[in-house]
Amino acid sequence: MNAETSDHAILLRVEPWIMRLEGISFLEKLLLGYIFSWRIQHKCCFSSDEWLAHKFGLDKQDVFTSLNLLEMKGYIKINRAFQGGARSLTFLFEEQIEDPCDGLTGPEDVFNITD
Repeated sequence: MNAETSDHAILLRVEPWIMRLEGISFLEKLLLGYIFSWRIQHKCCFSSDEWLAHKFGLDKQDVFTSLNLLEMKGYIKINRAFQGGARSLTFLFEEQIEDPCDGLTGPEDVFNITD
């Protein structure tokens, strides 16, 4: 597979400390790593269950469940205030750091996201 046929491939590096977290599944670690990669760039992660499922080759319901479990466990914040199934996903740090998603409006079509 090359960049021409990858359907906007995601370059993902999951931090070793995320992989060592106990009490969360491999899928949750994968999604957490994706969300964390946006946060450390000081960017907001806009996504939908359908988009993440499509990009990672996963079941939409598994993505929905995993994201909600991550929120319940205190790893992420989900803002569901956007149209079309999009919402912002923010990694939560122990110390207070400005949320890059605060005050932003989501994209109209998450399938047009090119990042």
